[in-house]
Amino acid sequence: MPEVTYILGDGAPVTLEVPSDSTLLAAPLGLAIRMKYGCKLARCGKCVVSVLEGAHALSPPGPDEVRKLGPRLEQGMRLACQARARGPCVLRQEWVRMHGERRGGP
Repeated sequence: MPEVTYILGDGAPVTLEVPSDSTLLAAPLGLAIRMKYGCKLARCGKCVVSVLEGAHALSPPGPDEVRKLGPRLEQGMRLACQARARGPCVLRQEWVRMHGERRGGP
């Protein structure tokens, strides 16, 4: 299982072994680690993460993720509800307001 390091709100890294068939969102939620998310369907964009290391080790973006993130994919952002780790990587989650979203965040 690939090791994924999550850097969340307080900046403290948490490293987990994530099953390759699991999304980047499912593993921490299963352990009660708080991540921002909404729909889990690539519609809301609340689970966006910045890939700090290991972008090559993630599954290719699907059409829903491409539609939601657009050029942000090239900036190293992914949707944790869609991407899967195939090797080690480091992710950071910060709130990024998506087009059409109201102020205030999650």
